[in-house]
Amino acid sequence: MEKDRLGFTLIEIVIVVAIISASFMIATVVVRGNKKNAVLMECTQIAEAMNEYRVNNGSYPANFQSFLQDSNYFKDKLTNPYENGFGMIDNGTTITIYADPQSNNISYTFTKSQMGVTH
Repeated sequence: MEKDRLGFTLIEIVIVVAIISASFMIATVVVRGNKKNAVLMECTQIAEAMNEYRVNNGSYPANFQSFLQDSNYFKDKLTNPYENGFGMIDNGTTITIYADPQSNNISYTFTKSQMGVTH
């Protein structure tokens, strides 16, 4: 004998809430990963532009922030998805391009003699 149903069972509601929650968590992880990859790609682009500057001028740029504004070395405008800037640490033999701490400490390091990631 079938009953006339006017609503949802508790099990049906729990399943729907679980599916929505899982979808939200997956989307959050994907967005965070995409942002991290975008920032790392921009750090790499900055490093490549700095090396191009060195080839053209014989040395690395003296003022990093002014260099970032120089459209001659960047195909696209730098747009850190975390909406903060970039910094540089020059320790003499290597240069590290980094995104601000809110960007999960993402950085790209290369040696001054040849470009490449160092660890």
